[in-house]
Amino acid sequence: MKRPRVPPKRLQNEQAANVEAAAKRLQNQRVAAAKKPRTTTVRSRNTIPMTKGPLIDRLEPLIGQVTRDEDLQHFLISIYDETSNDEYTKSLFGGKTEEEAKQKIKDHVDLFSKKLYRGSTPQMTFNLKGDDMINLAYLMYLDMLHDETIKKDMTFETFCNENIEVSVKVPAPTKKDKKKTKMEKKIQKSPVYILFATSIKPKKTKFIKTIEAFLAEGGKAEVAVKSNLPSFYPNILKEEITIRQDQVTPGILTQGHNMFLSVDQEDEKATVTLDIQKTKYKLPNGREGKIIYPLVSVANLMDPGKDMLIESAKEDSKYFMLALNNRDIRSRLTWNYELPKFTIDHDNGSSIIEAYYTKDALIMNNANTNRKTKRGYAYLIKNKRGEFRLPSNMSKAKAQTGSTGQKVAKFLGDFLQALTVTSYIKNNKNSKYHYCLATGDAMLANNFLFLCSRSGVSPNLWMATSTKQVSKVYGDVINHIQIAKPAPTLVTNAPNMSEGSGNTNEEASSGSNRSARSNKRGIIGRIFGKASNVNNKPANNRVRRMNVNNKPANNRVRRMNVNNKPANNRVRRMNVNNKPANNRVRRMNVNNKPANNRVRRMNVNNASSVAGSSRGSVSRNNNNNNVTSNNQRGQKRVRNNNANVNQPPAKKINVTRNRLIQNLKKKNLPNFVINGLVKSYDNKQKTANQIIREANNFSKTFTMGKTAQRIGTLRKR
Repeated sequence: MKRPRVPPKRLQNEQAANVEAAAKRLQNQRVAAAKKPRTTTVRSRNTIPMTKGPLIDRLEPLIGQVTRDEDLQHFLISIYDETSNDEYTKSLFGGKTEEEAKQKIKDHVDLFSKKLYRGSTPQMTFNLKGDDMINLAYLMYLDMLHDETIKKDMTFETFCNENIEVSVKVPAPTKKDKKKTKMEKKIQKSPVYILFATSIKPKKTKFIKTIEAFLAEGGKAEVAVKSNLPSFYPNILKEEITIRQDQVTPGILTQGHNMFLSVDQEDEKATVTLDIQKTKYKLPNGREGKIIYPLVSVANLMDPGKDMLIESAKEDSKYFMLALNNRDIRSRLTWNYELPKFTIDHDNGSSIIEAYYTKDALIMNNANTNRKTKRGYAYLIKNKRGEFRLPSNMSKAKAQTGSTGQKVAKFLGDFLQALTVTSYIKNNKNSKYHYCLATGDAMLANNFLFLCSRSGVSPNLWMATSTKQVSKVYGDVINHIQIAKPAPTLVTNAPNMSEGSGNTNEEASSGSNRSARSNKRGIIGRIFGKASNVNNKPANNRVRRMNVNNKPANNRVRRMNVNNKPANNRVRRMNVNNKPANNRVRRMNVNNKPANNRVRRMNVNNASSVAGSSRGSVSRNNNNNNVTSNNQRGQKRVRNNNANVNQPPAKKINVTRNRLIQNLKKKNLPNFVINGLVKSYDNKQKTANQIIREANNFSKTFTMGKTAQRIGTLRKR
């Protein structure tokens, strides 16, 4: 028998010691853990997650417990999920209990359904039969040509067929590039068929002939349409108001009235936003109110360019999201959360255009394969042929390489806004509220005016013209607009340097004589200020710009009407008429025979020859005109004065004004904003301190807008 093998005694001892040591360490760890206080928090099951996706999932049922209004439910989910910055949403709800979250939701329900709610339910029926059915198809055709979502050479006849050929981007993966795509020609249902469930036999209606007549004159369709809207709709566009930005004030509307602008897009100078900003006024509680407010609807939230506005919904989310933590709920906008639904009756029955909320809204990828979905609003067209579900936020670039359905979705981004504003105007019950479409897009304006003209609705349109911040306003709303008139032009005589003349200063306003202090604005004041300096005691003169009417010979003239004979004059913006007493003059009149003068913005006093006067004054003395030059601005000193002509003292400089301009330039404001603020100072409408405060507000507004635009261009992690 073999003796059983016994492990060496030394190894047994080591193993036993290791086991004993391990048991001792475990016991020590348990004792230490029992003595150490617990610092970690255990999340309750009722706590809202910090991650965006699970957070929204938890909020959905809570919103349903707070309000039974389904439109409001979907609107709030959309606000938390898409409109608001992700960090704002997580900061407001993340880590909170369900009861805390429900209280915040209640505050938002009250805010959007009562305090900030404007407009009415966006629902309406349009009767577009016969020629108007063809006209609507033509407007769709023009819009798609403008966006280049259809070929430039596609005719309206082809567009009206049941099927058209389109180039669509499709996946074409390779071993090296799995995401590679290619363009492929396909035959698909036309946009006309999707809208009306049938093809259309086109014809040249009176409306189409009118538009084509202006398009045939050359130039871009955008400019042709924008410039000739009154010719397209003579029955409803009988009046218009042109409003410069310096005419917009808190008193622009009849007292007690408000305007709500559905802002589609802006020009590069943000004309509409700055117009709105200029209607601010102080409330008794110290806060600010506005006469004109932007109005955000579901149609606005579905537009791809919604975040490019300075006063965008996303930018405003910091006021109604973050401020809620401090019980300080605010918003710079007004809202309408109700889903739009419109019916178009036509020759082939009726078509319903509406928006709906879904958890399966399509996400368009680069290949346009529609493989991904998410929560969000989407379009729905219902007609005889069934339902067409189309994605929202369709960009121009994606529509150009997408299907005909995607091209229609791009068209609906603007068209649904036109339908919505038309219904607001039609269903408005408050006589002190005025709803208006604000846009610089000629095609959208054309669609909107067409709907208004066919439904008996006032065409309230605020059209940004992209020209020196000028807007044109149409519709019944102009009956309540009170445009601020420019401040009276002040005429200040410069100090008289002639022998024997007195030192009196005279200042004339529009239609009156009144004494005042001498003007000390300096060179920049001569450039930007409205008051020109005239040197011949005009009484009861209304003067805007300068006109000279004496006999010049050998003159270099820009913007001139000249009718006399001074020699060797260089004149800009000049035209002079002799002997104006008690005259109402536009483009200023000066009355004598200066010789060899170089003049830009005139201030003239005697007949001596002056060389090289720039932005300065021209001295003169003409006894035949019975003119005594008082308080004339001094001449610029002349080098090599061989004629030994007495030189007046150098001009005085308004130090405060120059310092104000320097401070404004440091704020990186656009030149047109600086010029407008300086004019307010020159016209004595505002003090320097008031202008600095207003400049700070403008600077913040521009900064926020640029920040929002940059954020919108960033790719998500």
